[in-house]
Amino acid sequence: MRTLLQYIDLAFAIYLGILLVNMAVYWLVGFGVLDKDRPAVAILRRWLLIVSSPPLRLVQLIWPKLGALDIGQLAALLIVAGVRYAIALYIAPHVH
Repeated sequence: MRTLLQYIDLAFAIYLGILLVNMAVYWLVGFGVLDKDRPAVAILRRWLLIVSSPPLRLVQLIWPKLGALDIGQLAALLIVAGVRYAIALYIAPHVH
């Protein structure tokens, strides 16, 4: 059971990284630092959208976009981090 929790934690850690990169790219494009028409940026944005969009859609229904800032992405990042830490602090110590 402990191994399963470690794999779940690893999945959450990877997803947190993907959300962080997605948020950074979204903000950089929104503020005009990155050109969304460049092929490398377009491919990266498309891949990040495919990977991160299912959970983000749920959060973005609650928190709408505010111009170049998407608070939903930050909220999703905080929710996933909170779930990860809750598992590490409250569930993992009680599993043998």
